[in-house]
Amino acid sequence: MKKFLAIAILALTLGTTQAMTVDDVFNAFPDADNVENVVISKDMLKMAGDNMPSELKDIEAMQVINIKQPTTQQLNTAKQLQSTTIDDMELILDASEHSQNVAIFTSQEGKSISKLLVIVVDERDSNPEVAVVLVKGKFKADAIEKIMSLSQKN
Repeated sequence: MKKFLAIAILALTLGTTQAMTVDDVFNAFPDADNVENVVISKDMLKMAGDNMPSELKDIEAMQVINIKQPTTQQLNTAKQLQSTTIDDMELILDASEHSQNVAIFTSQEGKSISKLLVIVVDERDSNPEVAVVLVKGKFKADAIEKIMSLSQKN
């Protein structure tokens, strides 16, 4: 009977655990002097006009948080977010190398990616940094590869 009760309590606890939303991820970092939060709307992206690479034309919006010299709490929050469950998103990459941790989540609609969320924690040297990037739109996986190659050229 005790074993059944323990299993029932565990099942209820796990059943009531909710995944975070993308908004929860961004709200985890309240305004502070070291937090930069930039939202780029579709209209702002359109202003780039013909200067925008074709791989970026299907992006509808972006949001970026950059935290330079994060506090211990901000670092711990970012690390926790890298391993949490996020509504409607699948963790497709979780990698660590030389005090850098990267987690990439995607949400798909059919064969297209509708959301791409990247959480980076860099604790190298004396300049730690946290970055959280959300890209919304409808694009194929190969477009992400092209975007990454464009960013590595700069």
